Amino acid sequence: MSPHNDSEPLLSEAEVMKIIEEAGGPAAINEGLREFRQMVDRLWREKPSLLHKYPDKWVAMGLDGVVAVGDSMDAVLEEAENRGLRKKVVVEFMDTDPPELIL
Repeated sequence: MSPHNDSEPLLSEAEVMKIIEEAGGPAAINEGLREFRQMVDRLWREKPSLLHKYPDKWVAMGLDGVVAVGDSMDAVLEEAENRGLRKKVVVEFMDTDPPELIL
């Protein structure tokens, strides 16, 4: 396989249009991104209380709040799947001792 030439598109226009169509069209993609942003914003707003309530646990946040909490990301995703929300959550580890980064 040869390396990708930056002047060539990765996908053809037809392939891109097919992906957009299969995702429900531009409006559906935009709505999905809007909901994702809402979930991320809510997770970050509530993170201090989530860290206190669920220290060193994985938390799945949906549009209506916390959907699942567990000791592993797999367990949290499985719980979200069981609730029919697998693609409607954001997941983060509530790390009480995050690594320090030197930038």
